[in-house]
Amino acid sequence: MRHSAFMRLTVGLALTFVIVMAMIFAVIYFVMAGNVEHAAKAAGDAVPNLAPTGDLFLSNLFAILLGAALASAVIAAVGSAFLSRWLVSRIVAVNTVAAEVRDGNLAARVPGADKPDEFGELAANVNSMLERIERLVAGMRDVSDRIAHELRTPLTRLRAQVQKLSSVPPASREAETARTAIADEIGTTVAIFDALLDIATTEAEAGDQTRLKTVDLGQVVESVVDLYDAVAEERGIALVVDAKGRAEMLGDAGLLTRMLANVVDNAIKFSPAGGRVAITLATRGRSHVLTVTDSGPGLLPDIRDRAFERFTRGAATSSVPGHGLGLAVVKAIAVRHGIRIGLADARPGLAVTFTCPALAEQPAPSTAH
Repeated sequence: MRHSAFMRLTVGLALTFVIVMAMIFAVIYFVMAGNVEHAAKAAGDAVPNLAPTGDLFLSNLFAILLGAALASAVIAAVGSAFLSRWLVSRIVAVNTVAAEVRDGNLAARVPGADKPDEFGELAANVNSMLERIERLVAGMRDVSDRIAHELRTPLTRLRAQVQKLSSVPPASREAETARTAIADEIGTTVAIFDALLDIATTEAEAGDQTRLKTVDLGQVVESVVDLYDAVAEERGIALVVDAKGRAEMLGDAGLLTRMLANVVDNAIKFSPAGGRVAITLATRGRSHVLTVTDSGPGLLPDIRDRAFERFTRGAATSSVPGHGLGLAVVKAIAVRHGIRIGLADARPGLAVTFTCPALAEQPAPSTAH
């Protein structure tokens, strides 16, 4: 198939060139023949030897043009062969990589992506696509491994409780304790799958604005503060709010509230008694900047880059109940709304910044708190 394409392209280019050159030579010959005939008639008897001289000139011209046509045909064939081989080789390179990827080599890449032509652009786009596919497949494998690891412990405890339940009288206190433990373990397992399903569903809706409505981030902040104000007070943590003006964007109010609530929940959970959690909201240009700053242990630089991945937990959080899915949900909701997330060291603590796209034609900000 590759040789067939090469031959067809070579023959097509060569024939096109030969036909064009033949037409040019034919036009030249007939124009010159007409000029000679016209000159012979105009001269008449005054130049008796002009006709034989004109015939000789036309014969020589025909021989020259025929030789040039044959040379052009050879040059066209050789040039077309080289050009066709170059074009087909670039296509074969893409097909070769596609075959390698089909056979399981996701690290294969198309060469020539740095070339400043259409084939270079094609190679660059194909390589970008393959890199994204490789990352997604690696992510799925990693998530599968982590799910197996996270579920092994609750399922092991569940099995132990089931065995215990079968070995004690049904109406005993031990049986009631076992049934409660089984219900708790099942609830924990279901919560893990619910969170994973929420993440997948939210990520799948990224870029779809059909169900988004105008949301005031100031009201989202107020809802979250109302939800966690009592919790923060009970833990001896000051919850400080600085929200300025209306900050409207397109979004899902429920999802945005959950996004902020997850971060505030972590901030309160990991801040010590007497600590401080600050929520600020301000409009900067065409963006609304929402920041949550705590006074907890923060995140080490090596964990900060993957803090929003599923089942990621820092060493300082190992003693706190959880499965490392809260920030993954936050990331999915942010992607759904086109929000950029930034993490910074608050010294002490962690600062989580959400840069949200503002709704067009915002009113001038005014102090709301």
